[in-house]
Amino acid sequence: MRGLSDRLGVSAEVVVVAGHELLWHSKTDYPDPNVVIRAGVGFRRSLYELDVLSQLYLSRLDWDIVEARFFTDGFYETMREPGSLNTALPVAEVQAQLDSIREEVFAADLLGNHVGIRRFATVIQDSDGKFLHLLALAEPASKACAPIEKYQDALLKAREELSELVYQESAANRLRPKHHAMPLRGG
Repeated sequence: MRGLSDRLGVSAEVVVVAGHELLWHSKTDYPDPNVVIRAGVGFRRSLYELDVLSQLYLSRLDWDIVEARFFTDGFYETMREPGSLNTALPVAEVQAQLDSIREEVFAADLLGNHVGIRRFATVIQDSDGKFLHLLALAEPASKACAPIEKYQDALLKAREELSELVYQESAANRLRPKHHAMPLRGG
């Protein structure tokens, strides 16, 4: 994470899923101390806010599972202007958005969210293809964006390295952590 942050001049984040929320597990600070990125270690945010992070995670689930675990009329897109109200998304649009990135491992939000932060993210999976966490880069939307390919290449290279590490660890025949063995529960 530090390497990504130093090389690209952004904040790097590892985001896990906890129930119906995204949980920031770890984060590097943004290089400019005058820029505040509110989401720090321990920050939680609803999966119902359908940004690139939520989309990447939810797209890994079959639509039937999304319908069973989530109130599908509750998904919303945050407005791009600070202080604006959230806009509810029709169920068909939510399903279409998730279907459109189901095969993708990288997503970007070039416009930024309602507090002015844009993110670039990739999905990290275990050796069986199950979701582990998201690796994201965050920067202010007001900053001139580097070519998206630069961020994409960096994240995909980090994803490849992490996938190799996960494969090596699983090949060591260690007992799986219990959170991998227990079924997911909606609520």
